[in-house]
Amino acid sequence: MKYLLFLSLLLPGALAAQSEEIHVIEEKYEHLDSLFSQFRGKVIYIDFWASWCRPCLEEMPYSRKLQEQFKGEDLVFLYLAYRDREAAWRSKMEALKMPGYHYFLDARLTAEAKREFGIAAIPHFAMIGKNGKVAYVQALSPSFDETASDLRKLLEE
Repeated sequence: MKYLLFLSLLLPGALAAQSEEIHVIEEKYEHLDSLFSQFRGKVIYIDFWASWCRPCLEEMPYSRKLQEQFKGEDLVFLYLAYRDREAAWRSKMEALKMPGYHYFLDARLTAEAKREFGIAAIPHFAMIGKNGKVAYVQALSPSFDETASDLRKLLEE
């Protein structure tokens, strides 16, 4: 399985035949809106994190529980590497085996994320509604019980 996960990091869609849960987005985007637009019609829970960030990693088990709670619903968990080195991010992502969509933000997209979401520190969370509009610029982290309620509200809109 480790080989398959490594292969999936090199070849887009390579893991899709084995698991529909882990998706590494390899396409390069000019703007965050282009990245988000592929999920239109679904709620997006965004996690800005880095491989070196201990609080980010401490939230991952809670994120996994949230995913289990909302399994089969129109909800996408999007993990965006923020101010990280790509090799370190890939290594940590492989070790975590976190279901969801994963994308590495380059310096340009990191600056855009900081500006658009007011990121002062990570982890930083945000939510986008089914209509593609940002609903929560600073959402609660997965470890808060209220996070599930916020996601439920967006799913019911």
